[in-house]
Amino acid sequence: MMFEQRVPPGPDHFAPVAAWVSPHLAEVMPSVPHRGATFETPGVPDFYVVIDEMDERCCRLTVDRWPDTDEDGRLVFDDEATLLRTVDATVLHDFVTDARQGTEQLAPERPLRIGDVFAVWWGQFADAVLDLRPPGTHGDAADVDPSGAAIELLDITADAREITNAAAQAAACPVLTTDDLDRLDLNRPDSEADS
Repeated sequence: MMFEQRVPPGPDHFAPVAAWVSPHLAEVMPSVPHRGATFETPGVPDFYVVIDEMDERCCRLTVDRWPDTDEDGRLVFDDEATLLRTVDATVLHDFVTDARQGTEQLAPERPLRIGDVFAVWWGQFADAVLDLRPPGTHGDAADVDPSGAAIELLDITADAREITNAAAQAAACPVLTTDDLDRLDLNRPDSEADS
């Protein structure tokens, strides 16, 4: 059986259409105050931070503006705006542990790992640890809630791994249409497939 090769999507297909909201972020945001009031999309984090390398003393982080998604739900980053930051591993672990406890996540004191991903809002962590300053268009330090009651960092590692795996699988496999499923005899209701 021969199948047509898929037609490569045009450049507009990969254009950003909306800010990504991870399932965990969507679950936590309504119940936990956050520092997103100065961002263009209220509540959406300002940064997407990944542990890129680490040893017992320090961690190298990649810091990106919060990603959008394309029409297929894949994350879209501005590659030219990625920053690298090296931070003290103990300081990072303390911030992450406090954030995990503040949002009642499981294993709040779990050791950091390469590939851990965090949503970060403007605040003390972004300022003091990542050495980032809010641009004038997003507000300045005076606009950040000084009460300390709002979260600044949320561990979204599980959601980030899930969307990354889905994007990798989608890139490796063609999109199957209903006709493709019919030809492969895979377009059946679950009850028929089980019998």
